[in-house]
Amino acid sequence: MNNLPRRTVLKMLATAIAAGFAGVGISATQNVLVAATGAGFGKRFSYSTFASMMGETFTLVMVEPQRKYRVRMQLVEINSVFLSPENDQFNLVFKLANSITKPDGVYRVLHATRGSANLFLQPMGNELDGNYCIANFNLLT
Repeated sequence: MNNLPRRTVLKMLATAIAAGFAGVGISATQNVLVAATGAGFGKRFSYSTFASMMGETFTLVMVEPQRKYRVRMQLVEINSVFLSPENDQFNLVFKLANSITKPDGVYRVLHATRGSANLFLQPMGNELDGNYCIANFNLLT
């Protein structure tokens, strides 16, 4: 492994971890690594993919044991952490229409014209006016 490029080793590690999740009963649609590296919204995830959707409305599908419901949310901010030809690090901030919902986990996110994807969303705390969540990305390109 000493002769392999770092990028190749990281991809192999991600694949091994994803296979491990599948082996313990977590489906591929729930797997954070698959959700973060798979195709979504019509093509591969990237900073530019989401930058073109800034300000647009999405639907967050939430499934509870007794019911399934949808919450509207808007992409309000995109923060670039580090962008290079080999790596995209950025985060997305969504404002949720429902003040009761505090997502924390992998959720199905739908866009009216670009399709859907699974995203890992975390609540952003109570200091902001409204209900916000964040999705962090660290992608090998």
